[in-house]
Amino acid sequence: MEKIEKLFSEKNIHKLFLITAIFLGVIASIMMPIFNDPDGQYHVAISGKIVGENIDLSTYGETSVGTGFEAQKRSYEDGFHLQKYYFTKYEKTTFDKLPRNFDYNLKNYVFWGHIVPAIGMKMGSFVYPSLGVVVTFARLASIFVCYISLFFIIKYLKSGKLLFSVISLSPVWLNQIASLSYDASSFVVVAWFIMLAINTVYDKVITKKKNILFFFASILLILVAKKNFYLLLLLLPVLYTVYPNDIAIFESVREQVRKITNRIVNQKRIYKVLEFILLLVTILFLADIGSKKYGGVIVAIKRLVRTYIYNDLNWWPDMSWLVSPYPQFNHMPIWLYGMWFALCVLLLIYNERFIKNRSVPIAAGIVFLANVFGVYYNYLGYGGTFSGYISGTQGRYFSPLLLLFVLIAGSKYFPKSVLSDKYKNILVILSFGLILISDTLLIFNTLYGLLA
Repeated sequence: MEKIEKLFSEKNIHKLFLITAIFLGVIASIMMPIFNDPDGQYHVAISGKIVGENIDLSTYGETSVGTGFEAQKRSYEDGFHLQKYYFTKYEKTTFDKLPRNFDYNLKNYVFWGHIVPAIGMKMGSFVYPSLGVVVTFARLASIFVCYISLFFIIKYLKSGKLLFSVISLSPVWLNQIASLSYDASSFVVVAWFIMLAINTVYDKVITKKKNILFFFASILLILVAKKNFYLLLLLLPVLYTVYPNDIAIFESVREQVRKITNRIVNQKRIYKVLEFILLLVTILFLADIGSKKYGGVIVAIKRLVRTYIYNDLNWWPDMSWLVSPYPQFNHMPIWLYGMWFALCVLLLIYNERFIKNRSVPIAAGIVFLANVFGVYYNYLGYGGTFSGYISGTQGRYFSPLLLLFVLIAGSKYFPKSVLSDKYKNILVILSFGLILISDTLLIFNTLYGLLA
């Protein structure tokens, strides 16, 4: 028992993470159906374009370059799936003949987010140019590059290692990384940026090295990550204001900003209340202007509330945050969602309280909420619908920012419960146990849904 507790101690979390990630990632890469990620056909087309492997997906019944894998169901049922997708060479076409418009250029995440799977596709084409083989190699390339990167991120992370590990190994992250989706690269860059923020808060100083790392992380965030994650850049002004900087010019600006903020803080309470009311009214006014075409801010809020309290789907929408990347195909049990919710609560209790300043946790919370509301706002008119349930949003748009809860729950003002080393080790065991159960069910249930 002591050996098991020692194996699952805090100092070994990054090692357990890497072993589990590679083990589950390789299995998922080989076993999951082709196009296992939302818009899977689109991601194959973009990755193929980058390396000159423009596969004619219409020969596999994928005429729209859309989403889903219903076209594979017959081949699974009749037993000729391997022959059709793995042992038969694909036919090539030209990129301009693919039946979908692509936002493809060197200045956004559509290109940079597909670099890793594209290299994997090219490697697979040298082995054997079939759709199944190139997709498998693309997945494996994504698994090894992304999870090894995440291993180093977690290894050098100074607080929140277990929360990072659990979220990074959730079924949603595993599915997206074991695919050709640009989400994989997005997740890694977001995790690195948040890791730098956490370490800065932990060290209470911004060194010259940290300035350089933040510069490159910001560039990668803009190039590789999806646009809603740009909101993370709002953390930088807060960090650069709160913590001293080794670069003189930044420190000088910080001192000037702190003088202004101190004046605001030291104002009489009545002025603070008036300024808050003015800010709130301004936000609501701008929100109303921005949502006029959808009926105004009140209608938008009503629709958002309905989306969260009334479930008119056959699965719970929030399952796609961590538990079910493709709910209509994964068939994940609802009790698993409950277990992940309970685990996240336990991890917040377990999280170290290392932040004395209130500004950083508040800023992290604002960035998280702004991302959620921003994405839902963007989908208010999805599918031409201007009333009722807000459709089109997927939990994977938000799940990377759950890593911000290391900063939110890291505040000394957040409710705290001290755990002994024994119970910490038990929590690590329970976490990795749930990961194994959840990811196994993801693979099994997805395949069973095609075979049943």
